[in-house]
Amino acid sequence: MVFIVPPHVTKMVNFKQLFSPKRKAKEAESQMREIARRAREEHRRSMQEPDLLTVPQPHNYPPLPPKKDLGMAKPPSKEAIVEWFRSSQVNKKAGLDVNSNSVAPWFHGLITRQEAESLLQSQPVGSFLVRVSERIWGYAISYKDVDRCKHYLIDASNGHYQFLGTNQISHNTLGDLVSYHGARPITAVGGELLGRPCHRVKPLPPAFQGLTIRAR
Repeated sequence: MVFIVPPHVTKMVNFKQLFSPKRKAKEAESQMREIARRAREEHRRSMQEPDLLTVPQPHNYPPLPPKKDLGMAKPPSKEAIVEWFRSSQVNKKAGLDVNSNSVAPWFHGLITRQEAESLLQSQPVGSFLVRVSERIWGYAISYKDVDRCKHYLIDASNGHYQFLGTNQISHNTLGDLVSYHGARPITAVGGELLGRPCHRVKPLPPAFQGLTIRAR
């Protein structure tokens, strides 16, 4: 096939430039720019157009109840715990037998979890003691169960006494809480009734001596 170029065009066209690799490269580059321009334009239009998809509306669940402020900052030291006990607990007669105004047999002052378990090791099931906690501003009940010792934290930071957790019964005194759970189990599953107090085998630590005098 013969390609015939009209005479008036022949003077205007440089055939070497028309079919040169450089010209083809420029044309390809121009095509790529045009494709990119169209893609940008299409993206711009899609961002401006409303979304036709149906977005599911959130369920109108009732609001969650606010979390209880437990005030559970860990006491910084044993000295701070002793000072807290003396300044806020002695006048509440915490650890005292209100009938005799003497230290309750179940109260052991500030002892560790390990010391409590050692004292309860040889005691019958249902034996318990109450100790000042090193973990919270409050107390812990250490309880001898069938297979192990259990420990229950008592929050005393708000002026009342209750186990940690939601929907716990609040008591006016530490003794009230102990008496209450002598007749009603701590948990429905475990059925832990506070039975026999684990007596002290040695005097209270010096930091807790003289509490009966100050509590009168």
